[in-house]
Amino acid sequence: MNLNPQSSKPVLVCAFGLLAAFFMPWIQLIGVGMSGYNLGQLGSYGNYAWVIPILAGATILLSFSGYNNRGVGAISGIVPLVAILYGLIRIAGEGGDRATQGVLEVAGHILSIGAWLTIILSVAIIISAAEKSPASPPGNRQPEA
Repeated sequence: MNLNPQSSKPVLVCAFGLLAAFFMPWIQLIGVGMSGYNLGQLGSYGNYAWVIPILAGATILLSFSGYNNRGVGAISGIVPLVAILYGLIRIAGEGGDRATQGVLEVAGHILSIGAWLTIILSVAIIISAAEKSPASPPGNRQPEA
């Protein structure tokens, strides 16, 4: 694979991970698990989950086409974090004054492996996208004339 020097291989790997995590169980409620693929059953908010594999796919396509994948990679990481945080706040919002503590309690009780991997990979892809690309190795420099 021939990536653009401005592209990041860790961003590409995290994008593949986000794509895979989308199809893993995200939520465990009353013994029933739902993957990102099935979140649409929860209503219109759940349908927005499809933005995650679309952005991950765009990151992968940009990586393989030789374009810089860092910008869309960062967006691919930010969107799921904001969406999961919004969902948890909305669910825990019923707790009133203890809503912040409620978010942590709800997360521990209902989030499954797919959601946790999405959170971890989202943070990793943001960090990878923000990392500066290394200077080209000495063997790849053009000779001066």
